[in-house]
Amino acid sequence: MSDATVDGELNPPRAALASLFPLPLSDFEYYMFVDDRPTHPMVFVVAVDVAGTLSRGAFETAVSAALAVHPLFSCRIARVARRGWCWVADPQSAADIRWTEIPEPQSGEREAVSAVAAEWPDIPIQALDLQRHSGLLIEVMHRRLCGRIVFHLHHSCCDGIGALEFVGEILARYGQQTAAEAESRPEFEPPCVQKLRDRDTMDTGPAVTQRHRRSVKRVIGKVRRLLLRRPLPLRPLSAESRSSAAPVPARAIQSRMLPRSVSRGLRALAARQSVSVNDLLIREMLLQILDWNQRAGEVPSDSWLRVSVPVSMRTAQHERMPATNIVSYAFVTRRVSECRNPEELLASIHRQTSDVLYHREGIVALRFLHFLRLIPGAMKLVLGFKSCFCTVVLANVGDLRKRFSGRMPLQRNLWVAGNLTVEGICGVAPVRQNTRAAVTIGEYGGHLCVHLRTDATVISRDDTERFLAEYSERLVRLAADRHAGFSATSP
Repeated sequence: MSDATVDGELNPPRAALASLFPLPLSDFEYYMFVDDRPTHPMVFVVAVDVAGTLSRGAFETAVSAALAVHPLFSCRIARVARRGWCWVADPQSAADIRWTEIPEPQSGEREAVSAVAAEWPDIPIQALDLQRHSGLLIEVMHRRLCGRIVFHLHHSCCDGIGALEFVGEILARYGQQTAAEAESRPEFEPPCVQKLRDRDTMDTGPAVTQRHRRSVKRVIGKVRRLLLRRPLPLRPLSAESRSSAAPVPARAIQSRMLPRSVSRGLRALAARQSVSVNDLLIREMLLQILDWNQRAGEVPSDSWLRVSVPVSMRTAQHERMPATNIVSYAFVTRRVSECRNPEELLASIHRQTSDVLYHREGIVALRFLHFLRLIPGAMKLVLGFKSCFCTVVLANVGDLRKRFSGRMPLQRNLWVAGNLTVEGICGVAPVRQNTRAAVTIGEYGGHLCVHLRTDATVISRDDTERFLAEYSERLVRLAADRHAGFSATSP
C-alpha cells in the first residue's frame, strides 16, 4: 500500500490525539519508567548504516510524519490527578534530530562509499528524562556518500519490535520521497493511533485463560522462584574492570557480523536436534557465562545462572498498533551443576521454551508487574531490593526485514529506501544495575549479527570485546560442528 491515508490515520486529526491523552501507563511502561536510573538509563539504540547521500529535508519530513502516527515518542510522562502516571501530549514537542558532518578522507586516502566500511564515532549511552522531554533522540552522522542514523529510544515508549517498525516506516517514508520516478517505492500501512488504548490487552483466548486459572499455584511458584533465586551477575575479568579508576565512556553497542553459513549451520543443527535455534543460543549463552565466571574465580555448583529472554506478546489484535511495548520476559534459570552436561541442558531448555510458547508464560511476568503496581511503592522497593534479576538478557529477533510490516525494495538482499541503501541495522537493549550484559542477535543482508551492551561501571571495554568475540566464536564453531549430539564448545 502507498502512503495514502488509511482510515484517516496518516495524519490523525488533532481531536483524535487530544481524546487519547492523557493515556495511563501500562504496567510494563511503568516498570521501565521506575527502573530508569541516571547511571543505568532505560534507553536502547537502533543504528542504521546507509550508503548514498542523505537528504536532510526528506529525512526530517519522514520523521515528522512518522511521529504523527507513533505519538508516544512525542509525549512526556506526568502524574495526573485521579489517573496516576500518564503519557501527556506535548504540543511544543519537536523531533530532536542532531546532524553531524563527518570529515571526508584526506587526500590520498580511499573514500568509503560503504557505510559499513566508514569510520564512525562510538555511540554513547544517552539518558532521556521522560518527565521533561520525549523518549526519542536521533543522531545523524553523514559524509558525502554514506551515513549512520542512530535512534535513541526510551524503553517506556516501545520494545525492540516496535522500534524496528518505527524505524522501518521512517525509511519507507524517506524512500517514497527520494525514489526516482521509474524506481520501486517502499510500501507500508500507517498504524491506527487509537489502537494504543489496547496495547496492554493480552487476549490469550479461552483455552489459555482456562489453563492459567487451573495453574494459580504454578504461577505463584514461578514468581517465588524469580524472587528467591539470586542469579550470579557477570563477573569482571580483566584488571581494568576490577580497578577503581574512572571507567572509559561507555559505548551503547558493539557488534560482530557472522557469515550466512553460521545461520544455516545453526538451523541445520537445530533441526537435527529437534530443538529451535533459540534453544541453541540460550544453551551457548549459559555455557559462555559459566566459563567466563569460572575464569574470574570459584563458582559453587549450587549457584544460579539466569538468562532473561524477551517474549513478544503480539497477537492479531495488535495489528496496525503504533510503536509501543507488547513484550514480556521468560527466564531460563539453571544451577551451575545443571550446565555440566550440554546435551541434557539443551533438552531441558527446549522443554521450558516449548512450555513458554504453549502457555504464553510471558503473562506471568506481566501479572507480577501489575501486582507490584497495585501496592504503592512496591515496584521501586522490589527493583531496589532485587537488584540482579538475571545474568544476561538475550534477544533473538530473527530476520530483521520481517519485523517491518511494510515492503521495501531489495538490492543484494538489502533494503533500498529511495536514494539510500540500508547496509546494516543493529540494536541492543539497555542494561539495568547488576544485569551487566544484554545481547541481541538478528539476521540482515545475509549476515548473522551479534550485538552487545555491557555495564561500563563494572565491565571494561576489553572485557566487553572479549565476551562478544567468545560468544560469537561459540556460535561459529557450533554451526560448523558435524556432530549433532553435543556442544562444540562445552566447558
